[in-house]
Amino acid sequence: MADQYLTIPNTLSLLRILLLIPILFCFYSQHFLCALGLFAVSAVTDMLDGIIARRWHMESRFGRILDPLADKITFVTLVVLFGWDVLWRRWLLSLLAAEGILLLMGAYTYINPHAEHWFSLGANKFGKAKTCCETALVASLIAWHFFAYPDLFYLQVILFISIAFAYASIVTHIRLTPLT
Repeated sequence: MADQYLTIPNTLSLLRILLLIPILFCFYSQHFLCALGLFAVSAVTDMLDGIIARRWHMESRFGRILDPLADKITFVTLVVLFGWDVLWRRWLLSLLAAEGILLLMGAYTYINPHAEHWFSLGANKFGKAKTCCETALVASLIAWHFFAYPDLFYLQVILFISIAFAYASIVTHIRLTPLT
């Protein structure tokens, strides 16, 4: 795996971070459908960067850290700004803690290549499910504001499911028997 920096998947990950600016502008200007559309574009770039990287062999060590970092920056920014006064804070903080743990595991493995003996950082089914739930959560938060504050129950359910998948992802990333 070459350490390439300027690849299409890495560019898509950077685009996802840059899309935060117009998403936030639209949201706080109360153009909720525009914010939702831009967030949908962001979600599609998240899906495409992995597909392109694998299909055209553009995987890189840098991309393995940039993609989840872009996911975390995007998700944490949007869920905190859109949901802090809406979601149950203890649950929200639990999800943010899980994201922080995953980020630290990834950073440690990037800095210390020997850490891969203890952590596997590739995508796993729980991480993918977590990302889907978090995407649904942010989209639902935007829609919640658009539809003049309907019932919050479904938002809390999505948050709880996201927490379960996040911690399951952490557990599956830890190697109980280190590689030798």
